[in-house]
Order: sequence, then structure tokens, then C-alpha cells
Amino acid sequence: MTGETPNTSAAQPARRQNPNQRRYYQNRGPRPHYRRQGPRRQQQPQPAENERDQKAMLQEALDSENHECLVCCAKIRRPVAVWSCNICFQVMHLFCVKKWATAAMQGEVGTWPCPGCRNPFSSLPRNYVCFCGRRRDPSPRSHSAHSCGDSCARPRSCPPCQAVVRSTCLCLKEERPPLPCHRVEVFCCEQGCQKRLECGHMCEAGCHAAACPPCTRIVEKVCPCGQHRQMLACSTPVLGSCGAPCPHKLPCDHPCPLRCHEGSCPVCPRSLITHCPCGRNVLPPRSSCKDPVICCGAVCDKPRPCGHPCKEKCHEGDCPPCTLSGKRKCRCGRSDVSVPCQSDQVPVCQKRCQASFECGRHKCQQTCCDFTEHICLRPCGRRLTCGLHRCDMPCHRGQCPRCTNTSFEELRCACGSEVIEPPVPCGTAPPACRRPCIRVRPCGHDTFHECHIEDECPPCAVLELQPCHGGHETRHLPCHIKDYSCGLKCGQLKPCGHNCDRPCHKDPCESKPCQLPCPVERGCGHPCSMPCHGDAECPPSSCPHKVTTHCPCGRLSESRPCSIGATLYRAMRNMTVEESLPCDDECRRLERNRKLAEALGVQPRPAQPPPVPYTDLVKEWARTRAHFAQDVERQLIELVKRAQSSHRPSESYAFKCMRREERHFVHDLAEAFHIQTASYDEEPRKNVVATAKRGVSVVPEPRLAQLGRVAP
Repeated sequence: MTGETPNTSAAQPARRQNPNQRRYYQNRGPRPHYRRQGPRRQQQPQPAENERDQKAMLQEALDSENHECLVCCAKIRRPVAVWSCNICFQVMHLFCVKKWATAAMQGEVGTWPCPGCRNPFSSLPRNYVCFCGRRRDPSPRSHSAHSCGDSCARPRSCPPCQAVVRSTCLCLKEERPPLPCHRVEVFCCEQGCQKRLECGHMCEAGCHAAACPPCTRIVEKVCPCGQHRQMLACSTPVLGSCGAPCPHKLPCDHPCPLRCHEGSCPVCPRSLITHCPCGRNVLPPRSSCKDPVICCGAVCDKPRPCGHPCKEKCHEGDCPPCTLSGKRKCRCGRSDVSVPCQSDQVPVCQKRCQASFECGRHKCQQTCCDFTEHICLRPCGRRLTCGLHRCDMPCHRGQCPRCTNTSFEELRCACGSEVIEPPVPCGTAPPACRRPCIRVRPCGHDTFHECHIEDECPPCAVLELQPCHGGHETRHLPCHIKDYSCGLKCGQLKPCGHNCDRPCHKDPCESKPCQLPCPVERGCGHPCSMPCHGDAECPPSSCPHKVTTHCPCGRLSESRPCSIGATLYRAMRNMTVEESLPCDDECRRLERNRKLAEALGVQPRPAQPPPVPYTDLVKEWARTRAHFAQDVERQLIELVKRAQSSHRPSESYAFKCMRREERHFVHDLAEAFHIQTASYDEEPRKNVVATAKRGVSVVPEPRLAQLGRVAP
């Protein structure tokens, strides 16, 4: 019965098909094989076209670098080493298969399964070879990817042999009915081998074709001296020397000087002695090995293994240990260290090895290093490209391999509309979603951006009227900008009585101490001028202000400190002229001339007018081109007034394009106003920009309209 399953995907979110999904679930394990009972149906041979199609599809995927590794789910590139299974013919990264096999063989099984067909393998893959196994490390420039480019070296299979033969077991004891040659199977009978081995025992192995295995019967083995016995297999060779002293005695009753050995004991070594122990003097003839050996009493002087001579008197036996010290090469071989001769330890110097490990990141730094190869055993620990895990390989050069962790959970976008089905390689970015973001902003405004995986949405850009810190003005600003400074002076009244002169700010005005001068008047009539000290009494200090003192006739004047000026002022009010500024000879001459003119009835010459602050060019243009000169003067006067009333430190004004002589006039006239000018652009569009500074620029006197009435 067949039928169609109702489609329920309309209510499910859109899913992306992973190309490894079907392959993963198909290769989760080997399928059980059930042998069919009864007569077998003759199998139809599959057409060779399907084989050629499968081969062509696999080769095309490898050549176009579209084939994916079953372990890491990454595409296999041409220059990368690969491994192919000889059962399912799946091609995977050699590095991934090595890591897969190493992790699988850590258990007690001792084999590892193929990631594709689960066929067990007992040996780890080590080399990168072509498909037929002829060439190692095939060139990536070959016509076919991961192929040596030569004819395949695999042997072809012959057609089935139809000859009828008899089949026997491996030990040739049991025989089966005749069968076609291609159907004959090698079998073992249930009888044992029972062949007699060289040792005399019977072979206990089962039916086998090759030579009988070594005898496994347990027998007792004895060493040559007969002191040690051990139960071993019969095929195990006879034990060698056990290393113990030989227990046999010589015919002279002296013990054998050798250790456990084969054969007869040697001649007694004491019967061969002809000299004293030190070897200097000849002994008288000895009739027996039991005769004593006479010592001559001289210094032994036999060289010890360290090279120093023995300083004891002539003696029998081994020389005592040397008590001197000597120079020996240290473990690394770079220094000579003084050690006692009787010490067997290898001396160690204090030099630290400065060689770099193979990783190139760390140095050895071991004391007296004797390594020929410096292999770094520290873990790499660098963060992988996935950003979540760290490299667990030993410290190495170059780039770390790709993260091999795989997630078997669905990877969704933030709103859940787009899904990537497992298995998902570690580090895979969430699927891109073009739907609007469904999160609710704290401000309540609607979202106009797409779905995103970040925790926070982009700043809200809806325009709103936002006041500045001090409430001086409101501006249309984006919603996420809640606080801003307009740049104007704060102007709020402080507890000390001053208005805050800081630019518009958020913190309280009292957070910073007031630096304005104290406005309280002193006894002299001038303000305190000390830094603001609040309601406290003004500190005692001299008045920094200057006062002008005149002579009695009023012609001379002098600027003096307030304390001196106040004294002279009080003295002048009290008619004490002696303490005021005295008149000089010029004052007395003018006073004498004034009195003489009054007596003669002559009018004195009027005083000279103050000098005019204009150049000759300005004066000439004020008479010849009065309309243009007064128009420029009016613009400069307005600029000075605007600068004096502005909260900014300066104000600028750009004149229209002028000729060179007109620009020269503007520059000269601006100097009288203390205004800075500069010319911009190129001819014929060159113009003048004037900048007036607050507190610096002034309006000069007289005006240009009055220059005609001022005497030159």
C-alpha cells in the first residue's frame, strides 16, 4: 500500500538542507547482514555505466573542490592530504582521519571504524598516497585531484574459474565434495594438528596449513649454575647467565672467580701469580696456589679508572676508592666540572639552554640541556578560528588546524525563521535573515533594521526634541542621544553669588571650585580681586589696582599702587601738597607763560589734536572714494559689535570678491580696528575674510567721514 504523506512543512520555519545530513544518518553504523535460507536467486550484474557514473561524480567533485570531508564537514582542497577508504571509497582529510582514529583507539577494542562505512581498521593511516597506492604525496597539479596521473596499479580481477576441484582442510585430514573452483572456500576441520614437534611434544594447535607454531607447553628452565629455576614455555631458549657468582669450587678449594657460566671452571688464578701485587718485584717460586703472596711494601701506584694512581702500600685485591677530585665534562658537554672521582653521577653545569623549540615561540631554558632535538611539549592554547575553543595540539609552527567540534543541534537566527540543520561545524555563522527585528526597544519606538544575532539592537535613530544640560536650547537629535552640551555659558547662580562661567555641563555647578575674583569692595573703593572665597571675610592682602596721581597743576601724572595712591589722594584732600606728585620745571614754565599771557592779554596756542590711527591710503580713499570706504567701515563696525556681544571668542565676516587695491584698503582699515584679515581663493575670485576677537577689536576715532575736518 502506497500513499502520500500530508505536507506539514507550511507551518514549520524555513529550513536549510545540509549536504552532509543524509550522508551522516546513513553512515551512523553498519547494517546487519542476514543470510537468506534456501536456494539463492541468481544476481543480475549491475551495469558498468553506474560504476562509471559514480566514479565520474566523485572525481568531478574532487576536481572542483566541492567534495566535503565526513569528519569536519569542510570542502576538500587539491593541495590538502587525503585518505580514502577501500570499502566505501569515501575521501576525507588525512589529518581528520588521524584524529578520528587516535580518539577511537584509546579504548580497549584496538580498532577504529571508518567514518563512512564503519568498517574496522587496526592500523593508523600515516602517509598520503594516490588512489592506487603507487606514489606517495602525489602532485596537486595532476590532471585528476589526488591521483598520480599514471595507469592504475591495482590488479584486475579474472572471471570466475569453472573448474571442478575437491577441497580439503588445512591439515589435509578432512575432504569435502567437489565444487567449482570459484566456490571453493578454505576451511578448518575440527580435529587438532597432533604433529610431533622437534622438542618431542605434540602440536596442540588447531587445523592449520603452515608450519606448526612454537611449542607452548610450560616446562622448568634452569640457568647454567643451577641456582635459579623458572617455569617457561618449551620453545623459550635456555636461560643465560643469571649474574650470580659461580657456586662451584676449584680443585684447590678456591672459589670460582667467574659468575654464572657455561662449561667447566677455569684454572685457579692464584697459581699464575709471579710478581707482587703492585707488579714491581718478582716473587720466589711458588709450589702451590695456596702459598701466600708476598707484598713488597712499596707504594701501589696502580692507575685507577679515574686516572689517579693508588697511594696505598702494595696490597692484594682491588684498590680502595680514590679520594681526589677531577675534571669531567658536564651533561651538555660545554663545561668542565670538578667532582669527586668516586662519584658516579654525571656533573651538571649551571648554564641555561637558549635554543628555541621547534614551535619557534618558546625557549628551552633548561639547566645543562643535553637534548639533540628541542620538541615543545607545552599545549598550543591559541584560540581557533571558531572563537570558542583553543588548540589542544602540542605547540607548533604555522596556523592551527580548523576546529573539529561539531554541534548536533539546530542553529537558528535570532527570530527563529532561518535554520541550519545538524551536524553544524563549530564556528558556523548563524543563518542570514532578511526579516525585520522582532525585539522591543526600551524607548518604545519601532525597529527598522533586519534580524541580527547581537545581544543589543543598533541605537535608535528616531529624531526627538532633546534639551541641553542647562536647558538653554532644544535640538532635534536621535533618540539614543539623551544628554548633550550646547556650548553656551551655564549662567546659573552659584551659592557664592557668581554666575557659573563654565560651558553648558551636566554635573552640578558646585562640583568645581569657583575661580572668579571676589566682587566685595575694600576700604579703598576697589574690589577684593582675590579668588572667590564664598561668605568668608576677605583675606588681608595689598590692593593690586593702580591709581593715577597728578601734580598740583595737573600736567604730570603717575600710576602708583593703590596703597600709595590712596595715601597721596588723602594728602591732597587734606591740602598736604608736599606728599603729592611735585611739579617739574616744565610745569613752572607753562605756569609762568600762562600768567604772562593773562597779563599781556594774549590767547595761548591751542593743543594739538590726537594723531589719527589711519594710514595715508585710508585717508586718501576716504576723500576720493568715500562711498566705498564708508561701506567697508560700516561692515567692520558691525563685526566689532557682533564680536563684543557674542558668547564665542571671535566672529568672522567674508567680503565680496575685490580687486587688489580694494583688498589693500580693507587690510589697512582693519588694522585700525585691531581686526585680523586674510585673503582666500585665486584671482579674479579672491576675497578678504575679517576676524574680530572679543575684548581685542575696537572702533577707532575719528570716523572716516570726519577725516576731512581733521587737520593734517
